[in-house]
Amino acid sequence: MFESLSPGVYPAGIMAIMLVFYGAFLVFSYVFMGLALQTVAKKLRYKKSWLAWIPIANLWMLPAFAKMHWWPILTAIIGLVLYLVAMLVSLTSFALGGLGSSTALIIMLAAFMILYVVAIIIFVVFSIVWQWKICERMHRPGWWAILLIIPFFGGFWMYVMWGMLAWGKA
Repeated sequence: MFESLSPGVYPAGIMAIMLVFYGAFLVFSYVFMGLALQTVAKKLRYKKSWLAWIPIANLWMLPAFAKMHWWPILTAIIGLVLYLVAMLVSLTSFALGGLGSSTALIIMLAAFMILYVVAIIIFVVFSIVWQWKICERMHRPGWWAILLIIPFFGGFWMYVMWGMLAWGKA
């Protein structure tokens, strides 16, 4: 049926089906995490539980739940800005005559990318610490948060953990 296709090319129908499943997963994730965060916020008597439904803003709930500082969120934002600047500079440079023409440009892009990675690592570490403390405040084992860093399993575990924090018996 697909013998005439070159390797790596998907028919439009398969791509459409994949896009529908991806969209459904995004909607499921948004609704599930919104409900879970709002439920945990109410259990912890957090006054701004409605923040659970605002993307990005709901990140500010995690340090509040953990009773810790919020500044590591800024590292993620700064890292994202550095990444976007690096991409913009590299695309502009490429469009104007090639990326390899300037050693200084390559060094600058490498520095931005290294700072981006460092910023994201800082944010991930703090995110795990916040979730550890949230688990403990909800009378669950803190080490549950460490399971989030296991490849593939961590993504699945996030839904299980937040579901248990929100609707499990304390």
